[in-house]
Amino acid sequence: MRPLGALLILFAAACTLTTQPPETPTLTPTETPSVTATPVVIDARNTPEPTPAAGDNIRPGCTPRSDWPLFTVPPGMNLSTLAFFGNTTIDALAEANCLINVDALFAGQDLRVPPGFPPTAPPEFGSPVTRSRVGLSPYVQFTDGWYEVQPGATVSLGWEPALPAEVTTIEFYATSAAANAQPVLIAVDSTGGDNLWISWTVPAQFAGQISAVAYRGEAVYARTDESINVFTSLS
Repeated sequence: MRPLGALLILFAAACTLTTQPPETPTLTPTETPSVTATPVVIDARNTPEPTPAAGDNIRPGCTPRSDWPLFTVPPGMNLSTLAFFGNTTIDALAEANCLINVDALFAGQDLRVPPGFPPTAPPEFGSPVTRSRVGLSPYVQFTDGWYEVQPGATVSLGWEPALPAEVTTIEFYATSAAANAQPVLIAVDSTGGDNLWISWTVPAQFAGQISAVAYRGEAVYARTDESINVFTSLS
């Protein structure tokens, strides 16, 4: 009976044993480092202005004339003034340079100009201007030496090229194409030296020339060397 008793004791002891599950390790969360944003400051005052690109104003598939010399556009010069100094037209210059917008010129741009064009920009005028005329804008078209304007429209008149600051007054005159017509004063710019253009309301019917006289005080400073031809559109 002793072997049987010992066996029963061992069996009872085995029944009281329980299997302990392994302990789950406790995870200690690690501290997440904080990210501090570094502000970026842009000083717009030192940001250079974008340089215009001449290629943006060239008609696709068009090649500028290679038989005309290049001319670098100086500050303040527009295509109208270029045409005047080159004894040509705005349309001819636009066609030769494949321009899309004739008003999009900028200083430093290279343009093709007719042979014999002044190789440098016109000088600053400290003496009476030798080649000058009235500038007019806007206009419908320029054909055969005539500017077509809308009757009743308000246009701007100015002196081309720019006058020096010592000029005090500019008087603009219109002379009808009719026989024996006399010049008629149509506008007065009393701050001529600031080179800001003055407004003129186009009459219902007009065909003739516009000229100007610049004054320095009471004395005549210069007269336009060339009158421009202007006519109103047919209604």
